[in-house]
Amino acid sequence: DPEIEKSSGNSAFRSGDYSKAISHFSNAISLAENNYNFDNLHIYYSNRSAAYLKNSDGANSLSDADKCTKLIPDWAKGWGRKGAAFLYLGKNDLAIEAYTKAISLDPNNIEYQTGLENSKNSKSSGQNNGSFAAKFIGFVGRNRLLSLFFVLRIILLSNIIMYCLPGIGVPKLYSRAMLIGTFINAVNMFQKFRSQRLNMQLFQNMVQEPLLLQIAVGFLLYMQRPYIIGMFIIAVPAMMQSLFFMSCFLQFCGSRKLLEKLDKVYAKFLMAPAFGLTNWNQIPFNTKWMKAEEQSNELVAHFQVMFGILLIFELFLPRRNIIMVFLYWQLMRMGVTMENVQKMRSGKDGNLNKKFALVHQQILGILGKSFVPNFLPNYYQKLANYMKNSTKIPTQTEAQNSKKCSIM
Repeated sequence: DPEIEKSSGNSAFRSGDYSKAISHFSNAISLAENNYNFDNLHIYYSNRSAAYLKNSDGANSLSDADKCTKLIPDWAKGWGRKGAAFLYLGKNDLAIEAYTKAISLDPNNIEYQTGLENSKNSKSSGQNNGSFAAKFIGFVGRNRLLSLFFVLRIILLSNIIMYCLPGIGVPKLYSRAMLIGTFINAVNMFQKFRSQRLNMQLFQNMVQEPLLLQIAVGFLLYMQRPYIIGMFIIAVPAMMQSLFFMSCFLQFCGSRKLLEKLDKVYAKFLMAPAFGLTNWNQIPFNTKWMKAEEQSNELVAHFQVMFGILLIFELFLPRRNIIMVFLYWQLMRMGVTMENVQKMRSGKDGNLNKKFALVHQQILGILGKSFVPNFLPNYYQKLANYMKNSTKIPTQTEAQNSKKCSIM
């Protein structure tokens, strides 16, 4: 039944498996044509056109879209598919014609209006026909702040790499990297809240903003002596954002082949081994970078917890820094408390909560060994309970009756 194949193809499309979706839509087309059932044939071609486009096959996408418009000339979606394929292939004039036709058949469709606007912008900027310099200037002009951040992140990563090289390890390189990372986060936070009124709600939103924790941790690392694990806390998001910027630039320039090659490198050396994103090349552009950001945030939380544990072990060494330990763990407490606030709204654990829970289970496993004295598990459990209660969100009644500050 072609409808069953279409349904299977839609499911595969939604899950990001575009090759499988193409296979199902092709089966639907074959079954429909073999049985002379042409009622929904244009829909099967339309769906396969969309799947081809998601799979970076503009030529076949255009071919199927063209068949749509021939089967049902007054169907807006067929012309919309055709416009999307033309735009992907850099044929802006034909894309404008196709989208204009789609809008004439469905005037209120936002997707076609957006596609027409993108086609006109692409044509006027010359991004598909101009020189590399023109494309670069056009991209930077539209994304000035992101471009500045990209340059700063490259400087940050360069400083970290140079600091780690044998014989170079100048503390100033480490401090500069921490300062740049903190500056970027501070500007991002300013951009996020600059349009809001200065009132108590703004203060509450800022206190619960994850960027605030990153700024505080970055500034604390900047003020202290170099720590290798501390570098990863700053370097991981900087690297991820730099890779995302380069991919956005290549997509803007229409360099599909180069972007595909870069994606293969990402998948082989970073996304699959570090983040477990094995189907990286099959995921839509925006979706895969959102997933990559989620995975990098989880990795940063891992380094934050490991760094806190390192500081505790350092208390037993001559180079211990009691003030650093106290301040850092206060920041971790603040981070877990903010995640508990978010959990009350979404029902999901944050990255720090997950990592602390994992470490807690590992410590319990070690303390459960037969060679461990009985008093150690008892003392550890008391410490764990104290730390858990210190990040507990008080009820309104508890907050009113408490003498402590309870901003959360």
